[in-house]
Amino acid sequence: MLTNGVEINWANFKEAMLEKYLSQSFKIRKEQEFQELRQGNMSVTDFTKNFEELSHYCSHNEYASNENWKINQYIHALRGEIDTVVGQQRFTNFDDIVHNSLEAEIGYAKTTFKKKRDRFPYKYHEKLKPKGSP
Repeated sequence: MLTNGVEINWANFKEAMLEKYLSQSFKIRKEQEFQELRQGNMSVTDFTKNFEELSHYCSHNEYASNENWKINQYIHALRGEIDTVVGQQRFTNFDDIVHNSLEAEIGYAKTTFKKKRDRFPYKYHEKLKPKGSP
């Protein structure tokens, strides 16, 4: 790096290491995984972990460090019910969108559980009551 006149800092060192030790086919495969990544049945926590890991391989590295680009990619890959809640908000910070996605997931899980619980035709405590005279 010194002989090429490149400043020695973490970003330049990391770029030089990745260039030298990661094959082009590996980088292409990881970039494709990133582009195809969708939340699906993953939790927001697992999805965010995968998103962060794969975003490092994106060839648009000059954009990947841009928060707005990262936020838009994240929203695009979220599951429908979470995207509906989070996608309507404005974010300038990636951590904020992750936090709001976690909140939306918790809220959706509570709503879904309540709907399932309300579908039972009788209450369990009524079934346990003794019938007839004591």
